[in-house]
Amino acid sequence: MGVDALIAASDDDDRRRRVVWSIPTPLGILGTSSAENAVHLMTISWFVPVANEPSQILFSLEATSRSAENLRANPAATISLLHRDDRALARQFVKTHMDEAIDPDHPRFRGLNVLKAANMTYYLGDAVAVVSGSVSFVRELSTHSLWLLRVEEVGARNDVLSGAASAHVVPILGVHDTRMNYGR
Repeated sequence: MGVDALIAASDDDDRRRRVVWSIPTPLGILGTSSAENAVHLMTISWFVPVANEPSQILFSLEATSRSAENLRANPAATISLLHRDDRALARQFVKTHMDEAIDPDHPRFRGLNVLKAANMTYYLGDAVAVVSGSVSFVRELSTHSLWLLRVEEVGARNDVLSGAASAHVVPILGVHDTRMNYGR
């Protein structure tokens, strides 16, 4: 059984939300830092590669989020990708508003191993893969803002790098894996 007819999205908000959230989306941990270099990590679900030469990733954030505020002051970020089994880890950074200073001798954030990228933002040491780079503002989208990350550094576990790139041997955590309620 397939889709027989379409209805106006404005006529059924619940249906619109369910259809939009059925689109497979990864979860990642966005690392930014404030003008004072305080570390901030936040779970994001709206990001996608959009170019190869140079590699660029488009992502969206709530316009009033701490991460968006940090990006306006310091346009650099990292995105840590997590293994599907790391649901609890992703939940620790949902709508977080806590910045923390990192002790360079003991780089920990909320008890987790964190490492510093060349752009002075942090990423999770237990990530499956990480991208890092400079960020530019694209535009406002009502309640959200759109940003473009130019990939300047990458890192990955060995199992991500083995075999064909299209094999996806390591399952990356996605929205569907968390059983969290996004928007309803």
